[in-house]
Amino acid sequence: MNNIHLYQCGVMGNMKTRINFVFALYFSLMSVAYAELNTDAMSMYDAAIIEKKWGQAVSYFNKEDVPNSVKLLNELGLVYNVAKAANVLGVLYLDGQVVPKDYERAKEWLERASTLGSAIAEYNLGVLYQNGQSNVLGKSEYDQAFKWYKKSSDKSFVLAYVALAKCYYFGFGVAKDIHQAFNWFLKAAENGDEESMPIVAYLYSRNYSSKLPRPLAWLLLLFGVDQGKNREAAFYWMQRSAIRNNPVAQYNIAIMYQYGIGARKNEELTFQYLKNSADQKYPLAMQKLKKMKAQ
Repeated sequence: MNNIHLYQCGVMGNMKTRINFVFALYFSLMSVAYAELNTDAMSMYDAAIIEKKWGQAVSYFNKEDVPNSVKLLNELGLVYNVAKAANVLGVLYLDGQVVPKDYERAKEWLERASTLGSAIAEYNLGVLYQNGQSNVLGKSEYDQAFKWYKKSSDKSFVLAYVALAKCYYFGFGVAKDIHQAFNWFLKAAENGDEESMPIVAYLYSRNYSSKLPRPLAWLLLLFGVDQGKNREAAFYWMQRSAIRNNPVAQYNIAIMYQYGIGARKNEELTFQYLKNSADQKYPLAMQKLKKMKAQ
Protein backbone atom coordinates (compact mmCIF):
# COMPACT_ATOMS: atom_id res chain seq x y z
CA MET A 1 0.00 0.00 0.00
CA ASN A 2 3.04 2.23 0.10
CA ASN A 3 2.49 3.33 -3.47
CA ILE A 4 -0.76 5.15 -2.73
CA HIS A 5 0.03 8.85 -2.71
CA LEU A 6 -1.83 12.02 -2.09
CA TYR A 7 -3.67 13.05 -5.19
CA GLN A 8 -2.06 16.27 -6.45
CA CYS A 9 1.03 15.79 -4.29
CA GLY A 10 2.35 12.62 -5.84
CA VAL A 11 3.13 14.23 -9.19
CA MET A 12 6.73 13.98 -10.33
CA GLY A 13 8.74 17.18 -10.32
CA ASN A 14 9.37 19.99 -7.91
CA MET A 15 6.73 21.38 -5.60
CA LYS A 16 5.96 24.37 -7.77
CA THR A 17 5.22 22.09 -10.71
CA ARG A 18 3.02 19.90 -8.56
CA ILE A 19 0.99 22.78 -7.17
CA ASN A 20 0.60 24.33 -10.58
CA PHE A 21 -0.95 21.02 -11.57
CA VAL A 22 -3.37 21.36 -8.67
CA PHE A 23 -4.40 24.86 -9.67
CA ALA A 24 -4.67 24.02 -13.34
CA LEU A 25 -6.92 21.07 -12.63
CA TYR A 26 -9.25 22.91 -10.30
CA PHE A 27 -9.35 26.08 -12.34
CA SER A 28 -10.55 24.07 -15.33
CA LEU A 29 -13.37 22.64 -13.21
CA MET A 30 -14.47 25.90 -11.60
CA SER A 31 -16.99 26.95 -14.24
CA VAL A 32 -18.51 23.46 -14.17
CA ALA A 33 -18.91 23.52 -10.40
CA TYR A 34 -20.78 26.81 -10.40
CA ALA A 35 -22.76 26.46 -13.60
CA GLU A 36 -25.30 24.21 -11.88
CA LEU A 37 -25.50 26.09 -8.59
CA ASN A 38 -25.73 29.73 -9.58
CA THR A 39 -28.73 30.83 -11.56
CA ASP A 40 -29.62 34.34 -10.40
CA ALA A 41 -27.73 37.57 -11.03
CA MET A 42 -26.23 37.73 -7.53
CA SER A 43 -24.81 34.19 -7.65
CA MET A 44 -23.38 34.86 -11.11
CA TYR A 45 -21.73 37.93 -9.65
CA ASP A 46 -20.30 35.82 -6.83
CA ALA A 47 -19.06 33.28 -9.34
CA ALA A 48 -17.23 36.04 -11.22
CA ILE A 49 -15.58 37.19 -7.97
CA ILE A 50 -14.56 33.64 -7.15
CA GLU A 51 -13.06 33.12 -10.58
CA LYS A 52 -11.12 36.36 -10.28
CA LYS A 53 -9.78 35.49 -6.83
CA TRP A 54 -8.86 32.02 -7.99
CA GLY A 55 -6.91 33.47 -10.89
CA GLN A 56 -5.14 35.83 -8.50
CA ALA A 57 -4.23 32.90 -6.22
CA VAL A 58 -2.71 31.08 -9.20
CA SER A 59 -0.85 34.21 -10.28
CA TYR A 60 0.58 34.81 -6.81
CA PHE A 61 1.73 31.23 -6.56
CA ASN A 62 3.40 31.31 -9.97
CA LYS A 63 5.27 34.40 -8.78
CA GLU A 64 6.30 32.42 -5.66
CA ASP A 65 4.26 34.75 -3.49
CA VAL A 66 2.93 31.93 -1.34
CA PRO A 67 1.58 34.07 1.56
CA ASN A 68 -0.78 36.06 -0.68
CA SER A 69 -1.80 32.92 -2.55
CA VAL A 70 -2.62 31.11 0.70
CA LYS A 71 -4.49 34.18 1.97
CA LEU A 72 -6.76 34.12 -1.07
CA LEU A 73 -7.25 30.37 -0.78
CA ASN A 74 -8.29 30.83 2.84
CA GLU A 75 -10.82 33.45 1.80
CA LEU A 76 -12.16 31.23 -0.97
CA GLY A 77 -12.45 28.26 1.36
CA LEU A 78 -13.98 30.06 4.35
CA VAL A 79 -16.00 32.92 2.92
CA TYR A 80 -17.03 31.59 -0.47
CA ASN A 81 -17.17 27.88 0.45
CA VAL A 82 -15.07 26.79 -2.51
CA ALA A 83 -14.35 23.10 -1.92
CA LYS A 84 -11.35 22.95 -4.21
CA ALA A 85 -9.64 25.81 -2.39
CA ALA A 86 -10.13 24.01 0.92
CA ASN A 87 -8.74 20.82 -0.58
CA VAL A 88 -5.66 22.56 -1.97
CA LEU A 89 -4.95 24.06 1.44
CA GLY A 90 -5.29 20.63 3.02
CA VAL A 91 -2.82 19.18 0.54
CA LEU A 92 -0.37 22.05 1.10
CA TYR A 93 -0.37 21.56 4.87
CA LEU A 94 0.05 17.82 4.45
CA ASP A 95 2.96 18.18 2.06
CA GLY A 96 4.71 20.91 4.03
CA GLN A 97 7.05 22.10 1.29
CA VAL A 98 5.64 25.57 0.66
CA VAL A 99 3.88 26.08 4.01
CA PRO A 100 4.82 24.58 7.40
CA LYS A 101 3.62 20.99 7.69
CA ASP A 102 0.56 20.84 9.92
CA TYR A 103 -1.50 17.65 9.92
CA GLU A 104 -4.25 19.08 12.12
CA ARG A 105 -4.85 22.04 9.83
CA ALA A 106 -4.61 19.75 6.84
CA LYS A 107 -7.27 17.49 8.29
CA GLU A 108 -9.53 20.46 9.10
CA TRP A 109 -9.30 21.82 5.57
CA LEU A 110 -9.86 18.43 3.95
CA GLU A 111 -12.86 17.78 6.17
CA ARG A 112 -14.25 21.17 5.23
CA ALA A 113 -13.75 20.40 1.55
CA SER A 114 -15.49 17.08 2.10
CA THR A 115 -18.54 18.73 3.69
CA LEU A 116 -18.62 20.96 0.61
CA GLY A 117 -18.85 17.88 -1.60
CA SER A 118 -15.26 17.26 -2.73
CA ALA A 119 -14.60 13.64 -3.70
CA ILE A 120 -10.91 14.47 -4.07
CA ALA A 121 -10.75 15.72 -0.48
CA GLU A 122 -12.42 12.52 0.71
CA TYR A 123 -9.76 10.51 -1.10
CA ASN A 124 -7.03 12.66 0.44
CA LEU A 125 -8.54 12.10 3.90
CA GLY A 126 -8.30 8.38 3.22
CA VAL A 127 -4.60 8.80 2.43
CA LEU A 128 -4.12 10.90 5.58
CA TYR A 129 -5.59 8.14 7.77
CA GLN A 130 -3.76 5.40 5.90
CA ASN A 131 -0.40 7.12 6.27
CA GLY A 132 -0.88 7.67 10.01
CA GLN A 133 -0.99 11.45 9.67
CA SER A 134 -4.16 11.69 11.75
CA ASN A 135 -2.52 10.93 15.11
CA VAL A 136 0.65 11.75 17.03
CA LEU A 137 1.78 8.10 17.01
CA GLY A 138 1.86 7.98 13.23
CA LYS A 139 -0.24 4.81 13.32
CA SER A 140 -2.25 3.90 10.24
CA GLU A 141 -6.01 3.89 10.74
CA TYR A 142 -7.14 1.64 7.95
CA ASP A 143 -10.79 1.48 9.02
CA GLN A 144 -11.06 5.25 8.67
CA ALA A 145 -9.06 5.22 5.43
CA PHE A 146 -11.42 2.64 3.93
CA LYS A 147 -14.45 4.70 4.98
CA TRP A 148 -13.16 7.84 3.23
CA TYR A 149 -12.11 5.94 0.11
CA LYS A 150 -15.62 4.50 -0.09
CA LYS A 151 -17.17 7.96 0.26
CA SER A 152 -14.96 9.21 -2.55
CA SER A 153 -15.76 6.20 -4.75
CA ASP A 154 -19.47 6.91 -4.30
CA LYS A 155 -18.77 10.16 -6.16
CA SER A 156 -17.00 8.22 -8.95
CA PHE A 157 -13.45 9.37 -8.16
CA VAL A 158 -11.30 6.84 -10.01
CA LEU A 159 -8.28 6.85 -7.67
CA ALA A 160 -10.65 5.88 -4.86
CA TYR A 161 -11.52 2.77 -6.87
CA VAL A 162 -7.82 1.87 -6.93
CA ALA A 163 -7.43 2.53 -3.21
CA LEU A 164 -10.43 0.33 -2.39
CA ALA A 165 -9.04 -2.41 -4.63
CA LYS A 166 -5.79 -2.37 -2.68
CA CYS A 167 -7.65 -2.37 0.64
CA TYR A 168 -9.53 -5.51 -0.40
CA TYR A 169 -6.41 -7.11 -1.87
CA PHE A 170 -4.31 -6.66 1.26
CA GLY A 171 -7.12 -6.73 3.81
CA PHE A 172 -6.59 -3.18 5.08
CA GLY A 173 -9.63 -1.83 6.89
CA VAL A 174 -11.82 -4.60 5.47
CA ALA A 175 -11.81 -8.39 5.20
CA LYS A 176 -9.43 -9.58 2.50
CA ASP A 177 -11.39 -10.37 -0.66
CA ILE A 178 -9.47 -10.89 -3.90
CA HIS A 179 -12.62 -11.00 -6.03
CA GLN A 180 -13.76 -7.64 -4.65
CA ALA A 181 -10.25 -6.33 -5.29
CA PHE A 182 -10.52 -7.54 -8.88
CA ASN A 183 -13.89 -5.80 -9.32
CA TRP A 184 -12.53 -2.46 -8.09
CA PHE A 185 -9.35 -2.72 -10.17
CA LEU A 186 -11.50 -3.54 -13.20
CA LYS A 187 -13.78 -0.57 -12.52
CA ALA A 188 -10.72 1.69 -12.28
CA ALA A 189 -9.24 0.28 -15.48
CA GLU A 190 -12.54 0.71 -17.33
CA ASN A 191 -12.45 4.36 -16.28
CA GLY A 192 -8.97 4.88 -17.70
CA ASP A 193 -6.68 4.23 -14.72
CA GLU A 194 -3.40 3.08 -16.25
CA GLU A 195 -2.01 1.58 -13.05
CA SER A 196 -4.93 -0.83 -12.84
CA MET A 197 -4.78 -2.14 -16.41
CA PRO A 198 -1.80 -4.54 -16.05
CA ILE A 199 -3.07 -5.58 -12.61
CA VAL A 200 -6.42 -6.55 -14.14
CA ALA A 201 -4.55 -8.48 -16.83
CA TYR A 202 -2.61 -10.37 -14.18
CA LEU A 203 -5.75 -11.14 -12.14
CA TYR A 204 -7.53 -12.42 -15.24
CA SER A 205 -4.57 -14.68 -16.01
CA ARG A 206 -4.89 -16.19 -12.51
CA ASN A 207 -8.69 -16.55 -12.75
CA TYR A 208 -9.34 -14.04 -9.98
CA SER A 209 -12.30 -12.81 -12.01
CA SER A 210 -14.13 -15.95 -10.88
CA LYS A 211 -16.59 -15.72 -7.99
CA LEU A 212 -15.84 -19.32 -7.09
CA PRO A 213 -13.80 -20.22 -3.99
CA ARG A 214 -10.11 -19.99 -4.77
CA PRO A 215 -9.32 -23.75 -4.63
CA LEU A 216 -12.05 -24.47 -7.18
CA ALA A 217 -11.08 -21.47 -9.34
CA TRP A 218 -7.46 -22.69 -9.37
CA LEU A 219 -8.62 -26.22 -10.24
CA LEU A 220 -10.64 -24.94 -13.20
CA LEU A 221 -7.65 -22.90 -14.33
CA LEU A 222 -5.42 -25.97 -14.03
CA PHE A 223 -7.71 -28.00 -16.30
CA GLY A 224 -8.15 -25.15 -18.78
CA VAL A 225 -11.81 -24.37 -18.08
CA ASP A 226 -12.50 -20.80 -19.36
CA GLN A 227 -8.74 -20.43 -19.76
CA GLY A 228 -9.06 -19.06 -23.28
CA LYS A 229 -11.57 -16.41 -22.18
CA ASN A 230 -9.34 -15.32 -19.29
CA ARG A 231 -6.25 -15.23 -21.48
CA GLU A 232 -8.01 -13.08 -24.05
CA ALA A 233 -9.14 -10.66 -21.33
CA ALA A 234 -5.62 -10.64 -19.85
CA PHE A 235 -4.17 -9.84 -23.29
CA TYR A 236 -6.72 -7.07 -23.86
CA TRP A 237 -5.87 -5.23 -20.64
CA MET A 238 -2.13 -5.80 -20.91
CA GLN A 239 -2.20 -4.40 -24.45
CA ARG A 240 -4.16 -1.33 -23.32
CA SER A 241 -1.42 -0.69 -20.80
CA ALA A 242 1.35 -1.39 -23.31
CA ILE A 243 0.07 1.11 -25.87
CA ARG A 244 0.22 3.70 -23.09
CA ASN A 245 3.98 3.14 -23.05
CA ASN A 246 4.19 1.08 -19.86
CA PRO A 247 7.53 -0.79 -20.26
CA VAL A 248 6.51 -3.71 -18.02
CA ALA A 249 3.27 -4.19 -19.96
CA GLN A 250 5.19 -3.94 -23.23
CA TYR A 251 7.48 -6.73 -22.07
CA ASN A 252 4.54 -8.88 -21.00
CA ILE A 253 2.73 -8.33 -24.30
CA ALA A 254 5.90 -9.38 -26.13
CA ILE A 255 5.91 -12.64 -24.17
CA MET A 256 2.22 -13.17 -24.87
CA TYR A 257 2.81 -12.69 -28.60
CA GLN A 258 5.84 -14.98 -28.46
CA TYR A 259 3.95 -17.89 -26.90
CA GLY A 260 0.47 -17.15 -28.25
CA ILE A 261 -1.14 -16.33 -24.93
CA GLY A 262 -4.47 -14.64 -25.58
CA ALA A 263 -3.46 -13.85 -29.16
CA ARG A 264 -1.83 -15.54 -32.15
CA LYS A 265 1.93 -15.89 -32.12
CA ASN A 266 3.61 -12.98 -33.87
CA GLU A 267 7.40 -12.74 -34.06
CA GLU A 268 7.38 -9.24 -35.50
CA LEU A 269 5.22 -7.83 -32.70
CA THR A 270 7.19 -9.78 -30.13
CA PHE A 271 10.36 -8.06 -31.26
CA GLN A 272 8.71 -4.62 -31.56
CA TYR A 273 7.23 -4.66 -28.05
CA LEU A 274 10.49 -5.97 -26.59
CA LYS A 275 12.36 -3.14 -28.30
CA ASN A 276 9.87 -0.56 -27.03
CA SER A 277 10.29 -1.89 -23.50
CA ALA A 278 14.09 -2.13 -23.77
CA ASP A 279 14.27 1.44 -25.09
CA GLN A 280 12.83 2.46 -21.71
CA LYS A 281 15.60 0.48 -19.96
CA TYR A 282 13.36 -2.28 -18.61
CA PRO A 283 15.95 -4.91 -17.56
CA LEU A 284 14.06 -8.10 -18.52
CA ALA A 285 13.31 -6.70 -21.97
CA MET A 286 16.91 -5.64 -22.47
CA GLN A 287 18.17 -9.10 -21.49
CA LYS A 288 15.70 -10.97 -23.69
CA LEU A 289 16.28 -8.68 -26.68
CA LYS A 290 20.03 -9.21 -26.35
CA LYS A 291 19.56 -13.00 -26.37
CA MET A 292 17.27 -12.83 -29.39
CA LYS A 293 19.78 -10.76 -31.36
CA ALA A 294 22.57 -13.18 -30.45
CA GLN A 295 20.68 -16.17 -31.86
